[in-house]
Amino acid sequence: MSTLDMVEDAAHRAGIEAERLGALVLEAYRSAAAQSWPHLEAKLETSWDARGEVELRVYQRVGTDLTLEDARRCGLDDDPTSPLQEGDELGLTVFYREGQRAERELQRAQFGALLPFEQPEGFGRRAAVGALKALQRVARGDRENTQRESFEPLAGRVVVGMARRHERGALILDLGGVEARLPASAGGSDVRGRRVLALVQEVRGRDIVLTRRGVAFARELELLELPQVERGEVEVVAVARDERRVKVAVRGREGSDLTPTQAVDLVVGEHGAHADALADALAGVQLDVVPWDADPVRGA
Repeated sequence: MSTLDMVEDAAHRAGIEAERLGALVLEAYRSAAAQSWPHLEAKLETSWDARGEVELRVYQRVGTDLTLEDARRCGLDDDPTSPLQEGDELGLTVFYREGQRAERELQRAQFGALLPFEQPEGFGRRAAVGALKALQRVARGDRENTQRESFEPLAGRVVVGMARRHERGALILDLGGVEARLPASAGGSDVRGRRVLALVQEVRGRDIVLTRRGVAFARELELLELPQVERGEVEVVAVARDERRVKVAVRGREGSDLTPTQAVDLVVGEHGAHADALADALAGVQLDVVPWDADPVRGA
């Protein structure tokens, strides 16, 4: 299988345009050549040859990089219909592959000291490794972009992630292959390895921004953490929050026999288990579950 065949196969499996990956491979080879021959960087070009392999050429300008006489002596002026002139560019192939030893020796014998480069040991392997890394970066980046875009419809919803590290004032969460930022000001203070629930605040470019503050997070979290709310037995009527306290007003669903006090007992759970779990998920704030009262004075 040729290099181009492998590129096309990788593009198909990753769902990426083969032309895009092919261009990256060519640039990876050109970049590797520029590192090997820095003085030739502006004169290097890569392309796909007829066999699907990367062809590397160094371009020399007659009259600047070599004289017209030297070019003729090396047999480069071999087309009588188009005689070589000063200012013409000549492309010299770099035979870098393992199976091109004979071509390298013939080229060295033909040009001698005029050859502008010396074949470095292992260049072909280094170039191939560089191309592979470029492919992996693109495939990983496209996969992450796709995963990130899948979170856009989840804005305003609670997600679960694993705390990985603290970075520039934010906790980085792993949301299953894609990373998200939970700023410290938005409740990002958990330790590494802990399961964290947070609200998708926005998907901005390459960033998924999370929060554990605000009424919206508390409301969404209650649907996840309180089974009675999730089943529809109890209705969360109002949520109020400040920096260290969340107050939740609940009642039985319309038409049920639950009194507001019974609704509170269901939400709090035996020995306060449900309320404690919710308070912990809310970043350790104080949680008050109260019966809903339509009178704003009594319900305050």
